[in-house]
Order: sequence, then C-alpha cells, then structure tokens
Amino acid sequence: MELRAGPLGLTYENGALCLEGKELAPDVRKAGDMRDVMYDEAFANGVDEKLPLYKMYRNLMPHLETAGIRYDVTVISETKLGREFNKTLGHYHPIKSAGRTYAEIYEVLFGEAHYLMQKPVGGALADVVLVKAKAGVEN
Repeated sequence: MELRAGPLGLTYENGALCLEGKELAPDVRKAGDMRDVMYDEAFANGVDEKLPLYKMYRNLMPHLETAGIRYDVTVISETKLGREFNKTLGHYHPIKSAGRTYAEIYEVLFGEAHYLMQKPVGGALADVVLVKAKAGVEN
C-alpha cells in the first residue's frame, strides 16, 4: 500500500513501514504496557502481555529537529481490547513556554481514527475534544 506522507515516499508492506525501500525499526507498544488503561478488566487480566498493539516510528525527518519539529508515524493494529477498540497509551506534553505545550498535527494516512484530546488544568480536565478522522478527508 502506497502512503502519501509529504515528501517522504513511505510505503507500508507486510506489516512494515519502509522509507525509500528500507524497512524502518519501530518501537512497539505491547498489551502489558496498556493493561492499566484497558476498559475491559477481564480481558486485561487474561491478555498475553507480549501481544503487539501498535508500532511507533520516531523522528522520520531528523533535519526538522532544528526547527523543534519531530515527524512520527504510529501504525495501530485492528486488534480489539476485549469490548473496546485498540488505542494508544496517550500522554500529556510538558509546558514549554508561556503556558503552552508542544503542538501536534495529526494525519490519518490510511484507515480511520478517533483522536481524544484533553486539556488538564490544576489536576482536573478543563476541556475534552473528540475528532473523528479518516484518510483523504480534511477535518
């Protein structure tokens, strides 16, 4: 499957992301890493901890680092986590300056995704936004 990811010319074949024909090495998030955020407790308690859930390809355009930008690709499998769909672990960015965190831009290269974004303030959620997105559609 050919991906159209800017100037990179990425391809995704046989479960591997390739850049200019060279297979890239991912960081892999496994079920054991996700147990604490799984909704279905029975599934979480019985899941194989080594089951791969998604792959993270980091810093694919290192020349952008000088501008404070990092280009990552995450490939999420269609695995179900019991009664819920697969998901990423999630994280909060640290405050960088003037009360702002690092910015992120999301693009669905193929398939579809739901992005749940939260804004914490003082230990509570101040805002929550859900964005439904799919490849080839501008939101």
